[in-house]
Amino acid sequence: MSLQTKIIIEKNKFFQHLAILFGDVLVAILIVLQFSINVGYANRSQTLLALLLGLILSFFLYINYKLKWQTYTYLLVALVSSLLNLLFIEGAEFLLIGYDLLICFPIALYFVKGNYNRWFWRIFSIALAIFVINKYITSTDIFKYQIFPNASRNYISVFMIFAMFLFCISEVKYKNALRNLFVFAVVSFMASIMAVGRGGIIATGFLLVVIILILFRKSSLKTKGLLLLLLCIFLYVSVINLDYILDNYFVRFTKDNATGSNSERSYFVTTYLQTMIVNPLYILFGVARSSLSQYRVLNFHNSYLQFHFTYGLIQMLISANLFISSLRKLYSNERFTIFAIGLCFLVRAMLDMLFPAHLLSIVLYYFCLLSTENGDGV
Repeated sequence: MSLQTKIIIEKNKFFQHLAILFGDVLVAILIVLQFSINVGYANRSQTLLALLLGLILSFFLYINYKLKWQTYTYLLVALVSSLLNLLFIEGAEFLLIGYDLLICFPIALYFVKGNYNRWFWRIFSIALAIFVINKYITSTDIFKYQIFPNASRNYISVFMIFAMFLFCISEVKYKNALRNLFVFAVVSFMASIMAVGRGGIIATGFLLVVIILILFRKSSLKTKGLLLLLLCIFLYVSVINLDYILDNYFVRFTKDNATGSNSERSYFVTTYLQTMIVNPLYILFGVARSSLSQYRVLNFHNSYLQFHFTYGLIQMLISANLFISSLRKLYSNERFTIFAIGLCFLVRAMLDMLFPAHLLSIVLYYFCLLSTENGDGV
């Protein structure tokens, strides 16, 4: 090989690394902007910048990667469903659909199709987790409830789940990925307990159980014995300190305010479903905004209702089918880290708004695009 050929190869490698870095930085900026929009930090100019950068990312992805027809069909159905919702129901907001399809969708597509630097996203995920936990610890709110302008302490677990998702996509090729996720999940569980968030405690606790079961299934006899010993110690400490733990960390499961909050959330769900079944259009396209005037804000504390409200039944069923299909294939291919995060995400989505038009829409679309783009090779 001549010296000139070596120089050309080195130049090509340099430009390839530069292109990967550019893509990672662009997506990281978009994630920060979408995070700012969700928690109430972003102003109008930052919102417009996020939409513009989302368009730029979409353009480069659609130009540089050959996408399968299933992906285009999925995106087309989402666009048509949202437009029909706006036309017949006037339920969703055009700007929220823009956040979803112009920011979150291309970011998810980037993580499925793009060549990204895994160390970059490993560091980014840890930095995000540290920022969220530190935001709670240093909050000046006397009750530490309203951590962000538009997000309460309940959303600490939501952002921790997103951080774990980013960590998982950076760890997917590494031998100890599941053990590393276990450590991250323990931190997330402790953060959820610290924030007294029921949804987070349930979801991250469930994630820990899933990870332990998978580790137990794949581990040697010695490791299984160690896991059982740790479990026994944990249960023993929990039992002898049960009253203290319940009174100080699980207060929202045991006190009167938990009952009131549960009643309110049940009211949201039952009212939405009762309103939906009286009109076939509402079933197909989502419930009209005018029929939900009794809600203080259009946050149903349930992502599945929120998704139906925005896109209607058809897009909801398609997304559910793709998501479940990806989970099944991930488990078959022993990609247990992403599989575990997917289950945790589904549990947490039942208890708060994680999608659409939210940062965790990226997780939803990532799993859907794994099916449309990769098929059995997820």
